Amino acid sequence: YLLSQMSWFQDGLWKAWYNTGKQKFEGAYVNGMKTGTWKGWHWNGKQEFEGEFINNMKHGRWTHWDEFGEISERITYSHGKRLRAGQRK
Repeated sequence: YLLSQMSWFQDGLWKAWYNTGKQKFEGAYVNGMKTGTWKGWHWNGKQEFEGEFINNMKHGRWTHWDEFGEISERITYSHGKRLRAGQRK
């Protein structure tokens, strides 16, 4: 019973694509929780974000890019709590 109840949990590597066929994001789940490196891309294929999750919480440095590929922001997290943000361009 417990296994069937938990079968809806997301587990493993997950990827999503825009309807154009370009990748939208990728990242891993373990027992339904985001874990490890997650990356996302804008509709035009330029990277949008990259950062780490630990137990579904952002952790460490997250970098965000604008649609032109320029870094727009760097944010540091500790177990989901935003500690500081770097300068925007």
